[in-house]
Amino acid sequence: MKKLELKRLTIDEMAEIMPIIEKSEQERMLGGGDGSSGNPYTWDEYEYLADNDNWYGGYVEGSGYTGAQVTIQGNGPNGFCFFNCLDYLSNQYGCNYSTNYYLNSFYETYNSWGINGVNISDFISFASLKFNASAPINDSQIAQSMGTGSMLAAITIGGSGHAVILTSYHNLTNYYHLNMYSYYDPTTGNYGIVSSSDVVIALPIYGCCQ
Repeated sequence: MKKLELKRLTIDEMAEIMPIIEKSEQERMLGGGDGSSGNPYTWDEYEYLADNDNWYGGYVEGSGYTGAQVTIQGNGPNGFCFFNCLDYLSNQYGCNYSTNYYLNSFYETYNSWGINGVNISDFISFASLKFNASAPINDSQIAQSMGTGSMLAAITIGGSGHAVILTSYHNLTNYYHLNMYSYYDPTTGNYGIVSSSDVVIALPIYGCCQ
């Protein structure tokens, strides 16, 4: 029997026969971000934390800063603010689906009516399923994207989450050291103003998918 010869390879020799994965790619594959701008969470990490009610805000790869998780609970006449916003956007883009259509479709997708609220993860995924939407964006990106499409947003009002349509951006840092957004609330039919710090997430919408 031929005796096997063991050979110690140098690092350069190993590099020729084994793939080298960059540190950033390793972190993307394995996770381990800390939520800072230099080491953001991966999207999978964000979804895991959000689905388990452990999301407290931080940077997410590809989405910038994402605020602490809130549950979208309408404080208007029927409490279905998220679905009312989808109804409004549907009419804006000529798709003409109703609040009830989106409510029933949400139940078919998640086995939940969303009556007690819609979490941010489902807010993003369901809206992206029904509309031609880009990735969720944060405050600085929202300001740059205003006017390129409709802006579906989750905001906080009195500590509760609410879905609205952002309509314009106001840079008031020279006067009040904050930025503001005007919004339209399809649930109440009213217009309002919200501080950028109360905008949890926004989703640019460009048309209907179904």
